[in-house]
Amino acid sequence: MDRFLGFGRRLWFVCRVMLGIEERSIRAQNIEFQKKLMLMRERKASLERVPEQMILSEIRKVVEEMQKLNESLDKTEEAVQKFLEPVRKEAHLIMEAQLEKEEKLMRELMQATHQNMPQLGAVPSKEEILQQAMRATYEAMPQEKIVQNKEETLSSNLNSVSHNVEVTVEKEKKPQE
Repeated sequence: MDRFLGFGRRLWFVCRVMLGIEERSIRAQNIEFQKKLMLMRERKASLERVPEQMILSEIRKVVEEMQKLNESLDKTEEAVQKFLEPVRKEAHLIMEAQLEKEEKLMRELMQATHQNMPQLGAVPSKEEILQQAMRATYEAMPQEKIVQNKEETLSSNLNSVSHNVEVTVEKEKKPQE
């Protein structure tokens, strides 16, 4: 009976092959597998695109944040420039005034040196040049600075005199003892 059933199955298979039923079922299965394969590839491609899209969106966010930061830095820099502009102008004016004073002082020193030089063309000594420069400097300085310099000179002279007196008193005491 098993043989008969086996023979019947083979005969039924041969009939199906001859009628084309088997070929159609194989094609249908093949088409079904191809559709499943296409769907799987599409899913795989979409899953691969998701991380790329996430990375690209993160990069876009970072770029936008950096652009905003650059804009804020530019605005801050402009604000600092506007804030410091008056300070720069004042510093420039002060520097110009100081340079003008120094130039004026140098011109006066040069004029005083030329005026005080002897007419015969004799070369003045170093002490004479220093004295002339000191006179011209005192003449060019404001009175407050002259008084301050005189006070400093007097105090240094008093200190040296008091030191000299102390040394002299000590020397006189030593021989007596």
